[in-house]
Amino acid sequence: MKEKIKKIIPDFFEYYLESDLEDYESEDDFIISTLEHEVDLYTNWRAEGFKNQQKVSYINKSNIKKVKKLLDNYYKKCDF
Repeated sequence: MKEKIKKIIPDFFEYYLESDLEDYESEDDFIISTLEHEVDLYTNWRAEGFKNQQKVSYINKSNIKKVKKLLDNYYKKCDF
């Protein structure tokens, strides 16, 4: 997962501290949770009080489809 997200968002881990990972069971859980939050902010930017969708996060119109595909593929592989 780490390598896949680095291909989509090369500086993804530069936004977080090592201590941010401590609350999660795995690095993948952290990545998925963080991406879900960022996609939600990007999608609901106006309701969240932002004035510009492109300045909400590192998610933008050039990578949103790739991020959503990564999330979809992750959940397809999960065995719930």
